[in-house]
Amino acid sequence: MLASTLLALAVSVSASAAPLPACVTKTKLGFNEPPTLKALMGCQAGKRTGFKGNAEALGDFQRGEVREYLARHPERASTDEAADGTAEDDSKVGKQKRRSREAAAANAERLPEKDRAEFQGLNEELWNMSGDGQLGVTSDMAKTIVGYLTKQQGGVSAEMADLLGSLEKDGAKLSHASMRKLKKAARDAKGEGLDLGIEDPSTEQWMLDPTTDPAPGEKDPSPAVN
Repeated sequence: MLASTLLALAVSVSASAAPLPACVTKTKLGFNEPPTLKALMGCQAGKRTGFKGNAEALGDFQRGEVREYLARHPERASTDEAADGTAEDDSKVGKQKRRSREAAAANAERLPEKDRAEFQGLNEELWNMSGDGQLGVTSDMAKTIVGYLTKQQGGVSAEMADLLGSLEKDGAKLSHASMRKLKKAARDAKGEGLDLGIEDPSTEQWMLDPTTDPAPGEKDPSPAVN
């Protein structure tokens, strides 16, 4: 849930000398590429392991790969369908991931058309980096979001930087201080008409209700939201 909610907030608010490892190559016969988006994301995760170059440049490059891949294959805009045709994951995490994709697609409509596929690719990247939501907001996730916002908007607001720093410090179990910041940001985003990507309606209602905000001084931790 954190990944999709942070992406909703992201809407409102130099190339490396080292060679960038590609998962898609162009040949005389067309493109040599993974058969599914899930396979592409897995390939990219493998390429990041042990990469010694500019991590920010690699992130930009890989998001570009995803953007161009989805432009060629819009029907593949899901990572739940495996290359062997297995059924979608119907677990709680699987349902939340599908809900997150729906929200990313809806929120992407507020962006220029050329930026929409990259935004949806970022949604997949953050889910992978968070271990399907089990790790909370990791340092790499925070850096990726900052990099995206800096590229798109020229910088990151003080409020977003404070929120990301607080979430990164807490990890998977949020402190009450982080929860208050997240709930306020969620209300602001919802007020702008953005989809928070929360699968459980009762959880979204709790997130948006200021009367449920943890009181300052109340004992941590806050309820789990992943």
